[in-house]
Amino acid sequence: MVANDVEDVDPLSGWMDELLTFGFDLSYDMAAFSFNSAMVNTPLFFDDSGLFSDTDVAGSTFPGVNGDDILLASLNFTSLAAGVFNLGITSDIFNFNEGLTTFMYSIDITQNLGVEVSGAPVPEPSTMILMGLGLVGMVGIRARKKS
Repeated sequence: MVANDVEDVDPLSGWMDELLTFGFDLSYDMAAFSFNSAMVNTPLFFDDSGLFSDTDVAGSTFPGVNGDDILLASLNFTSLAAGVFNLGITSDIFNFNEGLTTFMYSIDITQNLGVEVSGAPVPEPSTMILMGLGLVGMVGIRARKKS
């Protein structure tokens, strides 16, 4: 998760806006993905994920940071199936621990991505049984020829 364009200048005070906190929940198809871990970008942010029971990933920093390409956190998933699936982050605008918080704004960061997962098909058990029976048959024919 990366934040961009955090460099707005407040016209009244002249302050440069800075990112102070972030928080979000994960949204994904549990039949398609297994969530392994989230790693907040330390030392830039403190990992506050354990402080909020209703927020999956959270971080804070002081003083704030601004600019482009600010890495908030890295998410690690394992794919469980091939296909196109939704993977997203959500932030509840009524939850003060979620979204991006700057000196001047609180921003909803809900994003959904269509993720295509491809991989080699896994053989079905019946295919493995047929292959095993074929090997046993070949061994039996070879043993019969030697006798």
